[in-house]
Amino acid sequence: DLDDGNSFPFGLWSDGTTLWVSSYSGSGINVPDIFAYTLATGARNIDKDFNVGSSVRGIWSDGVTIWGSRFLDGEVRAYQLED
Repeated sequence: DLDDGNSFPFGLWSDGTTLWVSSYSGSGINVPDIFAYTLATGARNIDKDFNVGSSVRGIWSDGVTIWGSRFLDGEVRAYQLED
């Protein structure tokens, strides 16, 4: 099950250990834009969540950088997975 705050999932990507699920959270809601879940347990991993300040629809990664297409401003931005 997804976290209650991840009620509008759009895109997903996994590195084989973690599953990242983008969320169309809308403005004013205090939730991350990309949620992280440990594949082995299905549990949310808040240490790997992203809060990028805009609702993210699609995501993709090469394992080092994760790109997110942002709904509110029409941009695609890159974020380091390690950060």
